[in-house]
Amino acid sequence: MIATANRVQTLVIDLETGVRGFVITHDERYLDPWRAAQKQYPATIATLLRLTTDNALQHRRAVSIRDAVDTYLTTYSRPLVNFMRRNPSAAPTVVTSGRGRQQVETIRQGFDRFLNTERLLSESRNDRARATAQHAMIIGGVGLGAALLLISVGALYLHRAIARPLRLTADAAARIAGGDFSGRLPTGGPGEVGELERAFNTMAASLERTVADLEGRNRALVESEEGKTELVSNVSHELRTPLASILGFSALMLERDVRRTRCSGISKSSGRRRAGWLRS
Repeated sequence: MIATANRVQTLVIDLETGVRGFVITHDERYLDPWRAAQKQYPATIATLLRLTTDNALQHRRAVSIRDAVDTYLTTYSRPLVNFMRRNPSAAPTVVTSGRGRQQVETIRQGFDRFLNTERLLSESRNDRARATAQHAMIIGGVGLGAALLLISVGALYLHRAIARPLRLTADAAARIAGGDFSGRLPTGGPGEVGELERAFNTMAASLERTVADLEGRNRALVESEEGKTELVSNVSHELRTPLASILGFSALMLERDVRRTRCSGISKSSGRRRAGWLRS
């Protein structure tokens, strides 16, 4: 808004200096900035009026400036140019009259009031903006702190709910790999973690039962093998004695035909006793 007001004021200065230069020198080239200012002025003053619609006091002052400039153009500047083109000899009288200068001075005073008020308003807006920025920074800091706190709480929750159960699961799996099937996991984990803990405990219990069953079967096999070995040893021991007797009596029978009949009876009797023992 201040920049637009300064732009309007610059155009007014071009209007005033262009006319003054033309009156003094009678040179049409001094009217070039005067003509350019008249072309740019309507759009610029319209912008200034639009920018002041949110402040009634500044808008009234902008309207007053517009009316003063329009009056200057219609009652002095344009008629003076037309008059000087027809009466160039009247220049000294026009220059010394000071009428146009008084009108321009009134317009400048209007600009001074407008710009001074706008600078005060701008400082007030800046103060409010700084206060708003400080509040925003405070709110942002609080929000950032809250976000960091939530992140910390979330990280702690993830550690307790996921990372710690997974670490316990890995440790228990390592113990099972080492042959210790007695370890169990706590089953208080959330969702899938709890399901994993319960499935792991079920697996560990199943493995423990399987290993215990295999150990029992192995002991039974060892005991059975020991029984077979003892049986074979007893059988071998029991068979060696009658076989030795049979061989001895057979030798006697071959050597002594006289005693053949008696020895045959003894061999038969001994063989029957051993055969009955084996059947039992």
